[in-house]
Amino acid sequence: VNASGAEALYFNPAGLAKGSVGSEVSLNLSPQFPQSQGPYTTDNENLSSNTPMGITGGLLYNYNITPDLGVGVGAYVGAGVNANFDNVTYANYTLNTKLQNSLAVEEIALGVGYQLIPGLKIGAALRASWVSAEVAGSSESALPAAAGGGRILTYTDHQGLSDRQIGAYNAGVQYAPSKDWGIGLDYRSKVDFFAKGTTNAQYQIIGNGAGFNGTGNLGTASSTTVSSSL
Repeated sequence: VNASGAEALYFNPAGLAKGSVGSEVSLNLSPQFPQSQGPYTTDNENLSSNTPMGITGGLLYNYNITPDLGVGVGAYVGAGVNANFDNVTYANYTLNTKLQNSLAVEEIALGVGYQLIPGLKIGAALRASWVSAEVAGSSESALPAAAGGGRILTYTDHQGLSDRQIGAYNAGVQYAPSKDWGIGLDYRSKVDFFAKGTTNAQYQIIGNGAGFNGTGNLGTASSTTVSSSL
């Protein structure tokens, strides 16, 4: 990625050395209306998720101390997804469930860029990341004949998941021998999240020959940890 000025803090910190003394501010806001689809309850029949409006963006600042040395600081949304299906019903069950996969990763970064020779720049940025998420889903399975048979629908909702990680980084290099063309390479280190929160779980049994039909709780507000990588 070949970038310059304040936005280089995110795309390629080598571009923080923009070749002239001075400062620059970049504010970006992007409204989004995400929607997901999938055959979650019946084969070949897609459900559509809700489409809530979300706004992502960032505020970035760059200051060049000299034409060859620039620094940057900023905060931005690094990643995110929001797929939310309310009141999903399954055939033969009365247990309404919510299917949700929401994730927001916000970062602050501090970077520096330096021009080694005219046209050749290097840079690096230190990142701190905060993650918040909710994951909810259902699954259906058959009960063993020894327990009376029938089928069970289980529903789990992992709420309030959050974590923060400090120590991720960006490293980049750019080469632009003229104003007409240039190339850039940027590497973003992996961030491993271990988000802690609570889990609520329910079940419903139907068609059980031993008379265990009904709905109940598997667990309420028990502690849980969900891990992922970005």
